Amino acid sequence: MAMTACLAEPTSPTYPQPDNDQAEAAYEKALRKDFLEARPEGQEADKEISLAPVRQAYGMMNSDSSQKALARKRISDTREVEIRICQWQNIELANIQFHSRWRVRDKVQSAYYCEIEVHQDFHPKGIKSAITSGYFFKSENGYEYAGQTAKGF
Repeated sequence: MAMTACLAEPTSPTYPQPDNDQAEAAYEKALRKDFLEARPEGQEADKEISLAPVRQAYGMMNSDSSQKALARKRISDTREVEIRICQWQNIELANIQFHSRWRVRDKVQSAYYCEIEVHQDFHPKGIKSAITSGYFFKSENGYEYAGQTAKGF
């Protein structure tokens, strides 16, 4: 006899999905929180992140200092984040990068799962865009983002 897990229906949203300006601010804030700011006590990155095979599989073989430099560059180069489509749903940690999971695990049950287009200015190549996805939710500090970082510019 096969057993299947029953997932609870997502709670009803109590706030609207973010607009493009709110999405851009949340995306940039996520880069700062995940790579530049000290984490609150007890909110360390997942232990599996430190394992070389996991880091390699997720393209994370850079040192902490080069990851910080890349995060600063991505923040300064971001010109626009456009919401393409959103749907309110339960959060699935598998849809969130390892280094971002600490911000939602056991804290947020449901959020807007959105496909976004991130536009970055790669001097002198000009503005390039990439599509990614993740969750937008509201905290006391406004909208937050946890998901995938745009890649493949």
